[in-house]
Amino acid sequence: MTILTGGAGPLPDGGELVAIACSGDDAATQRMLERLGSPNKAIQAALSQAIRRTAPPGLWRRLLDHLAHENLADPGPAATPAARPASPHRSAAIVGLFVEEDPLSAATRQAVLLEGLSDPCPEVRVTAASLLGLQGDARAADLLVEAVHSAAPGVGARAVDALGVLRLDGSAPALVDALRSENEQLHHAATHALSGFGPGAVPALAGALRAPQEHVRWHAARALGQIGHASAADPLAGALGDPDSNVRFAAAEALAEIGAAAVPGFLERLARHAASEPIRQASRHMINSLHQDELKARLQPLLDVLYAPGAGAQVQIVAARLLQTWRNPS
Repeated sequence: MTILTGGAGPLPDGGELVAIACSGDDAATQRMLERLGSPNKAIQAALSQAIRRTAPPGLWRRLLDHLAHENLADPGPAATPAARPASPHRSAAIVGLFVEEDPLSAATRQAVLLEGLSDPCPEVRVTAASLLGLQGDARAADLLVEAVHSAAPGVGARAVDALGVLRLDGSAPALVDALRSENEQLHHAATHALSGFGPGAVPALAGALRAPQEHVRWHAARALGQIGHASAADPLAGALGDPDSNVRFAAAEALAEIGAAAVPGFLERLARHAASEPIRQASRHMINSLHQDELKARLQPLLDVLYAPGAGAQVQIVAARLLQTWRNPS
């Protein structure tokens, strides 16, 4: 047996420590969890390999329980040792154990997660569903959607991550609701998840551009730009008149990300409505943010008049003329 030296004295190697933890020894389980939380990647890797190679269902279940309870203010009697405080290194290591491909432990892990879906504890159910979702398994998607609204923030954020992997169009409204959360962890997770969606998330995100909270509108605009689909052009063009400058500029950058497909909606917005100075600023930012020099050149007449002082009505005239040319090229 290999002996490692730590601040608490000699430590057994990964295989020995896992074997002791498998026997139900709480102290060994706590030490194993502490070592999984180590920032030392070599220590994490050695222990993870030992778990994958030798751990029986009971130990996988203790890992699931720990992950489910670590973010709760009151972990409760079912929690494993060291459930508090949560460690990002430990959490990531346990998620990796369940999610990363490994034929040696695949059947055992899958059985533990499926059993977890019917556990009396809601946090265990949601955590099991999240880990299945992170594997690409959508059979518990309804539970994940429900958890976005009802779970503790840390558990809910993991459900949001799983929905981001699954990318089911029907889950987009729930993720948009998560954008409205006061919890920073949850709404950032929702932003990341939604940015990976395709056009199916556009209607929900377009609706979020009308939310009362500025940060929700900002995140929605950013996500629409990352999706980059033409169907987002009209609502983003409308957001150029948002009362918040950060939202206006995020909408302008999103339109620039969409590129040529966004130009007709952008021009129509300027042609139909008088442009206030904030809208002119956002419109200038949109044109200057375009990646294609050819598009910038075509819109240069509009950019010139957007910079001209007191040229409000002229903006509408130039935008209408460019729109007509855009739709009916000679």
